[in-house]
Amino acid sequence: MEFPDLGLHCGFEGCNQLDLLPIGCSHCGVVFCRHHAPALAHECSKVPDNIVKEKKNSSSFKCHFDGCNTNDAIEMNCIVCRLHFCLEHRHHGCLDGTRKDKWQAPKLQFNRAKAETDKVVDGKLKATSNRALANKIRLMKLKRVAVGDNHIPVVDRVFFCVAPPVGTDGGPQHESRAIFVNKQWPVGRAVDSISKRLKLNNRNNETGAPKLLLFSSQGEILATKRDTTIESLVQDGILTDGDSLILETMTQEELDAGKTTFLKSPDQLAKYKWA
Repeated sequence: MEFPDLGLHCGFEGCNQLDLLPIGCSHCGVVFCRHHAPALAHECSKVPDNIVKEKKNSSSFKCHFDGCNTNDAIEMNCIVCRLHFCLEHRHHGCLDGTRKDKWQAPKLQFNRAKAETDKVVDGKLKATSNRALANKIRLMKLKRVAVGDNHIPVVDRVFFCVAPPVGTDGGPQHESRAIFVNKQWPVGRAVDSISKRLKLNNRNNETGAPKLLLFSSQGEILATKRDTTIESLVQDGILTDGDSLILETMTQEELDAGKTTFLKSPDQLAKYKWA
């Protein structure tokens, strides 16, 4: 038994199928079967155009620097000339003289200070280099003529140019000599060896007699304790291989009083000569 009044016919041309559950198009309102209900299936002419419309050009700001074609979305005007410049040309030399001087002054001061510092550093480096070279040459000369105990291993030898005590007449008793000692020796033994090479009368073992001691070329005592080793003085930077030294006397009373130099006046150093 048929029910011709039930359902509706599909509105798509060429279909006209009776559908008990027809579907109406939400755009054109026409009823379609389930096959042609989608707007695309029946080529619905009422569907809104989904093509994205071309976006209108937004505002842009062209850089005013000569030869620059950069466009920016944000305007960045110079506080002096009020013109727009891109980030690359934001420093375009438009600052007034006062502000420019304000910005340039610290830079100029820094450059001047840096130049002076570089000059001082270069001078010190040059002086240090020259001094190191001079010390190396002096040490080479000392090694050629130095005397000492030949039983000392070569690796343990340290070389000095030693000026002897000044004579009572104001002149040197003996010529200075290049002498090597064992760096493992205590200062007392080094003094004994040096005084022997200089042919000096060593009375260090006599109670109350003046003591022969080693001093720097500036007249400062190297060590107040005779058991201090030469190596420890080198390690502490008090001595350097190739140094010029003075062998002089001090009384026990002067040592007990804590004196660290035999000098009575700075002019006294001029009497000591090193070869």
